[in-house]
Amino acid sequence: MFNHKGGVSKTTTTLHLAWMLARKGKKVLMVDADPQCNLTGLVMGYKGASEFENFYQTQAGSNLKAGLAPAFESRPIPLAPVDCVEVPGRTGLRLLPGHLALSEYEVTLGIAQELSGSIQTLQNLPGAISHLINITADSVDADFVLVDMNPSLSSINQNILMTSHHFLIPCSPDFFSLLAVDSLTSVIPKWRTWAERAQSLPILQSATYPFPTLVPKFLGTIISKYRPRAGRATVDFQRWIDQINQAVKGKLIPALTRGVMMLPEETYLVLIPKPHFLCEMRSPWRAPPTAGRLSGSARVYIACKWPAKDGPRPRPTRRSPRLRRQADVYVASSRRATTRTLHDSTLPHTYAPNDLAPLQLQRPRW
Repeated sequence: MFNHKGGVSKTTTTLHLAWMLARKGKKVLMVDADPQCNLTGLVMGYKGASEFENFYQTQAGSNLKAGLAPAFESRPIPLAPVDCVEVPGRTGLRLLPGHLALSEYEVTLGIAQELSGSIQTLQNLPGAISHLINITADSVDADFVLVDMNPSLSSINQNILMTSHHFLIPCSPDFFSLLAVDSLTSVIPKWRTWAERAQSLPILQSATYPFPTLVPKFLGTIISKYRPRAGRATVDFQRWIDQINQAVKGKLIPALTRGVMMLPEETYLVLIPKPHFLCEMRSPWRAPPTAGRLSGSARVYIACKWPAKDGPRPRPTRRSPRLRRQADVYVASSRRATTRTLHDSTLPHTYAPNDLAPLQLQRPRW
């Protein structure tokens, strides 16, 4: 997950995507490569620096910075897999925690990436991060590795992105995300040029931790952090979404195509019929925003349309709760009715599209 603009739900997207992959039976490793450690704090429930300090003291080797220390601090020991943290509530999901001081390696890595071709002592650093993540993933037999990157154009981000197989660009519907997409149109190709040069240096290929010969492929953008109405974004949000999509299609994709960083065209989804949300209601980290309002006597009915055989839809009266249709979800309560756009994150269970079929003909019973 990469975007040098902050606040675009990189951490949230990483967690939810990893959670659902693990729910489908995959073994997933999340890597917190952001010195802010939001993913680590979110998973482990930390709220302050004292909790992080206690974790670093009691489990000194279980973080990304400690795993990289032998290479970056010239210790006479090889890199070894890091002991990962099992995420509570989801089998097969693990976290390689971040460290608040990971940014201390930024300057060293930046120098190594520019001068490792001429200074032999720096040759092991450009491939060290990729090597550590790979051996850690192999130690837990991971099927997927999702890296939460920090919001900057740092040397660590440059290294991680250029040694990844694929990348996603999370965005939010606002002016600054549009500027970020324009900026990435020039930044990512420059990074790709640097990676090609690094891959061609014999000294980096013969290093203890060889620099990978990979070409990262663009998977797409994820636009979040807006509230839908009737299954669609509001007019103001949709305006920014359209502009971001136009910038991606007209500027970013052509630049990535020249760098051979696109997948075959037929692999991309041209039409998504309806949004699918990757959250679960019973999340151990955050309660859903409507959980309180839908508890007790509230009942939820899902339907693609009001069944014709049940007659016309009830008209609201002063003695009966109001019933409205919004985004194919009906919400009714014995006291009052609430009109809301509900997705998987606010239902008692996470329904797949096929799971809606048994519920299509249900009619509210007052």
